Amino acid sequence: MQGYSTSFHWPHFLRRKLDCLFEGNHSVEIRWATKGRTPIAKWMDPDSGKRLETWHKVITPSLENRAGRPALVLAQESLQGVFGDPAEGIRGPDDTERIEKGKAVLRQFAENLKADGADEVIIATHIYKHSFEPGIGHERLALSALLEERIEGIAEGPDVWTPTRDHYPKAYDTDGLHPGYIGAEIMAHCWFEALFKWFGETPPTWSQDEMEAAISGNPMSTLMMRYDGIVPKGNLLESPRWKDILKAHDRDGDGVLNESEEKRWKEGEIEQILSFGRKSD
Repeated sequence: MQGYSTSFHWPHFLRRKLDCLFEGNHSVEIRWATKGRTPIAKWMDPDSGKRLETWHKVITPSLENRAGRPALVLAQESLQGVFGDPAEGIRGPDDTERIEKGKAVLRQFAENLKADGADEVIIATHIYKHSFEPGIGHERLALSALLEERIEGIAEGPDVWTPTRDHYPKAYDTDGLHPGYIGAEIMAHCWFEALFKWFGETPPTWSQDEMEAAISGNPMSTLMMRYDGIVPKGNLLESPRWKDILKAHDRDGDGVLNESEEKRWKEGEIEQILSFGRKSD
């Protein structure tokens, strides 16, 4: 799994789907090569293609020591920073200069992954990003141009931009930028189906059902996801945001949230997401 902060959670959901598919009896190993605030232009020099230090620290080790097993890279990336300021993107289908540059960057990005040992690179572009549109949505124009070259070892990933746009802001965390529980479920389903497409197989219907059930439910922030054990907690309890939550909701001052305190916090998180959506409307 290759990406940055918007890819912190959906791989866990995808792993759950794979465990369900194979009833836990499989040898699929998922390795993470993700780092926050790190689109392609921070993994490698977009002009020369030279891998940067972050690449060598994060991506290269993830492709090592595989004991001869094939490596399939699911890369959900962005061209932010390739054209200068991160807010500068491809202006539209007639912006041939930037489409060509974006195509060249994506090609070099995939070739670098292959040089590090990837047998196949499946590429998807960024999810919907309200403040950077329409440039983020137009990234897929560069990817489509690359796929037309039919380069061996480079394949098309899912369109995660359209479904996250269609469910914005409900699918997002309270910052309106990162996916919440619903967004992670949407992306995991999209990648799950993309794998079946890559293998030439028909996906089971239960993954679609899971996604639709998530969309029809209440939104949940990524912090709540970690707190509830949906993904590893890591150093969550030391984070500044968690300390702010304790300050606001830990009424008895014992350093943890009891059942009633946790309930008030979660209800407040959901209301914050819903009110963000009402303001956007």
